[in-house]
Amino acid sequence: MADKDTFREAFLPRLSVRRPISILMIFCALLLVGAIAYVKLPIPLMPSGFDPPFLYVWVSYRYSNPAEIEEQITRPFEEQLRTVRHLKDIYSSSESNGGGFWLEFEKNTDMDVAYNQVYDRLERARAEMPDDQRYYWIWRFSEDDDETVYFGVNIKGNHDDLHYLCEERIKRPLERIDGVAKVEVWGVYEKVIQVELDPARAAAHGVDLYDLVQTLYGDNFALSSGWVKDGGRKLFVRSIGRYKDLDDVRNLPVKGPNVLLQHVANVKFDVPERTWYRRLNREPAVSVGVYKESTANTVDLCKRVVKAIDEDLKNDPAIAGWEFEMLFNQGEFIIEAIDNLKSAGLWGAFFAFWVLYFFLRHWRMTMIVILAIPMSLLATIIFLYFSGWTLNLMTLMGLMISVGLVVDNAIVITEGIFLRKTMGDKGDVAAIRGASEVSLAVTMATLTTVVVFLPLILMNDDVGFAFYMARIGMPVVAAIVASLIVALLIIPLATRVLIKDTKLKSSRLLDKMAATYQKSLTWVMSHRFDMTVVALLLFAFTQGYIISKVPKTDMAEGNINDFRLRFELPENYTIEKAEALVTTVEDLLYEKAEVYDLRAIDTRYSRTWASVRAYLNPSRDLIWWRVTAKAIGSRLGLWKSEKMTREEVLEEMKERVPELPGVEMFVNWRWDPQKDSAVQLTLYGDDTGTLLTLAREVKKRFQVLPGVAGVELDLENGADELRIKIDRELAMRYNLDPAQVASTISYALRGYELPDFHSDDREIPMRTQLAKEERETLEQLRNLTFYTESGTQIPLAAAADFQITKGWDEIRRHNGKTSLQMNIFTTQDNMEALEKTIDGALAGIQFPRGYTIGKGNRFSDMEESNQAQQFGVIMAIVFVFLLMGVLFESFILPISVIVAVPFSFIGAYWMLFLTNTALDLMAGIGLIILIGIVVNNAIVLVDLINRLRKQGMSQKEAIIEAGNRRFRPILMTALTTICGLLPMAMGNAALIGIPYAPLGRTIIGGLISATFLTLFMVPITYSYFDDLRQYMKNFSRRIFGTRRSAA
Repeated sequence: MADKDTFREAFLPRLSVRRPISILMIFCALLLVGAIAYVKLPIPLMPSGFDPPFLYVWVSYRYSNPAEIEEQITRPFEEQLRTVRHLKDIYSSSESNGGGFWLEFEKNTDMDVAYNQVYDRLERARAEMPDDQRYYWIWRFSEDDDETVYFGVNIKGNHDDLHYLCEERIKRPLERIDGVAKVEVWGVYEKVIQVELDPARAAAHGVDLYDLVQTLYGDNFALSSGWVKDGGRKLFVRSIGRYKDLDDVRNLPVKGPNVLLQHVANVKFDVPERTWYRRLNREPAVSVGVYKESTANTVDLCKRVVKAIDEDLKNDPAIAGWEFEMLFNQGEFIIEAIDNLKSAGLWGAFFAFWVLYFFLRHWRMTMIVILAIPMSLLATIIFLYFSGWTLNLMTLMGLMISVGLVVDNAIVITEGIFLRKTMGDKGDVAAIRGASEVSLAVTMATLTTVVVFLPLILMNDDVGFAFYMARIGMPVVAAIVASLIVALLIIPLATRVLIKDTKLKSSRLLDKMAATYQKSLTWVMSHRFDMTVVALLLFAFTQGYIISKVPKTDMAEGNINDFRLRFELPENYTIEKAEALVTTVEDLLYEKAEVYDLRAIDTRYSRTWASVRAYLNPSRDLIWWRVTAKAIGSRLGLWKSEKMTREEVLEEMKERVPELPGVEMFVNWRWDPQKDSAVQLTLYGDDTGTLLTLAREVKKRFQVLPGVAGVELDLENGADELRIKIDRELAMRYNLDPAQVASTISYALRGYELPDFHSDDREIPMRTQLAKEERETLEQLRNLTFYTESGTQIPLAAAADFQITKGWDEIRRHNGKTSLQMNIFTTQDNMEALEKTIDGALAGIQFPRGYTIGKGNRFSDMEESNQAQQFGVIMAIVFVFLLMGVLFESFILPISVIVAVPFSFIGAYWMLFLTNTALDLMAGIGLIILIGIVVNNAIVLVDLINRLRKQGMSQKEAIIEAGNRRFRPILMTALTTICGLLPMAMGNAALIGIPYAPLGRTIIGGLISATFLTLFMVPITYSYFDDLRQYMKNFSRRIFGTRRSAA
């Protein structure tokens, strides 16, 4: 009777039972709104809204060299950019055609303000730029930067203006599709008006090249010139000096009225000199990239693009016979990835249903509990819709993780209600009281899962990481909170209406397991010390040995179906040799096209580099049951794939590609070769030559290290450089301006961009340069003539010295300091082991004063990630401890719950070890999520022990009785979560190239060990700390009681 008097009804269970029609209406509204929200939710590949704290600036200055770019472009721009507020790092690269600047800003920088400041600094720096430096670009990064659709087109036949044909027949039709932001076409050169100067003819007519270029530049114009009045009209004046046609250009007077441009130059409308070539499947080709608008639905847009290609482009008679090869379709990628996640989630729900039925042996009760899955997920869908989020890979992964978690609260509530019915309570009383008794415990258990996502979001300074983790974490949080509301609001009503009986069908197996557990727990409580020692030894062995055997990596390979063979070619290579090299590689791939499962080959090559990207047919072994069946069949020798994996193809191609003198081959497989198969080291110092000498010494040591496939230096392949030094004394004697001489050399060799030619239908670029045959040899350059004021012609050799030195292919700087980057291509994923190997190789190298070496971003990012994961684990434990203090009103008892966390790590690391799974980012996330999951059962168990103690039971009796009551719910919640994650843990599917199986395996392994330890170690730990609490109370009474007596 006393027990009933102290009982307090919880609000939601009371509302559920007292207002059944209202609850039914809420249920129907949830179904209706959830269905509408699901249909209307956009489905992109990745979430939108992230504004990365990066900008990239490219300053174009063609036909130069890195040293000149560094002096004239990079340093002036760097000085201005360093004044931008909140700029954290600036990386610059000086190349032969311009300078690039990678700007990294501090966390939470307003990128709109940063962009405007960078634009302002660039405009200031332009005052110091050469006159012919015209363009720069600023890139802001977003999820829409990558192509939505990327395809190749094999060109058939000869075409007079291929660029114009591609623009009009491919680019324009695709740009008219609703949702397309822009279309890019690569691999085809635009025809330009070329003014090819003949120095001999110019000399014969007394035409100075410098004056000629200035005339060409200034004669093609259209200028606003103000306005005048004519009667009552106001007329705007526009001065027109544009060329009408090519004859206008050819007949331009260049020296008096009788010397025309055509007398000293050839004017033609033609494709400029090609420097690189592209082909697809061994035939000439162009490639096309389609980019979407930020608001466009990716899947729908991709379908429209594919339809336009199939129905319009392929049937266009102007490009009849051209072959289209789809290389990347983001829409198909999204559909496949989302279908895999949906499939895994549905299979998880299916397993969870049968696990529940196995334990409950009651169809209606099982259906009531399983109802929590669709209800919670629909509520989460509504949350996503009204939050302005999308159903992308990140949010869908969060939903998939939630499948096995959302039934936990329903299980506990249903068990509590059924327990009250077996104790004699009827109808409304059993529903309200059973749910109310455990409402606080399940609320706190839910909050523990919620709070672990806070450090998961805050644990890294990388704002991108925090953004994307929020997109995974918030759906989990929303689903679990929804499951709590469903459990407290809908489950009591459902059990009252649908469950009339008070007995469950018995199961011999479950009864036997429960009896065995009760005996075991009784024995364990009598041998607490022995069990504690065994558990601690197991924990120590795991920490000391097993963890060291788990490979650690910053990333792992997912379902990536392409790879690239990249070649650096020596200086003496010709375009013909490069073509022969890529043809050999293509032939090797096609010889085994069937075994390699080859889909397409995308080839590009020039005189200095070549690239062959092979696209393999995507793996269909993504679904978990196929992967499992094939793995078992392979182990038993019943099945063997006739197709080679991408890794096997790569290894074989490394052996098959012939070694050629001076040619270096590198392998990578992601969009950015610096972020996958390569790690970076960076040398810092003042002199580029000294840096290169040190780098070559480091390279020699690294090339023989195990796991290193190759080493590439930034500056190693630099071309020879001819330096022309004007003799100022001679220049003064001849009255020559050194700057004018340098400009003339630049016009002759590099050429000069002239104002565009305006035809009736388009703008055509114009440029001037010496004819190719007049600028090929050093002797021709030495004989380049200049005019003195008296009209005398003198050759360049008479006023300048010529010196040939080694030039640089690229000059890098970091925060104003010269640097040299080394790319180390590795065949292993274990970054921790590779770092130790590299440290050992560097230990014996003595660096001069002022020269240092730093590890690249992959090592620093991995270190930051490890520290962040440790911080996340600690903070998650702290938050859980604080919540437990609120629940138990004690500082000591929460420790008995927290003990489940470190012991759960035992199973997690053992699972990674036994499945040979690397401890990567996904596994680290799994460890943190695990903290919020494993304490749930411990919380409810300890809460029940405390309630039984308040009812008068002794410590040991309460522990054994609580263990007996909670045995089945603990197994049910653990197994439903484990089975819900099985498809994730056993499949090959990946999230944008990062497999998420490690996350599932980590949680499953941790739950297995945590379940066992919750049933035994939590009662033991509770008894220890409860004894400690009683001892401290008794000790306090003795101390303070003695003092009172003395007083």
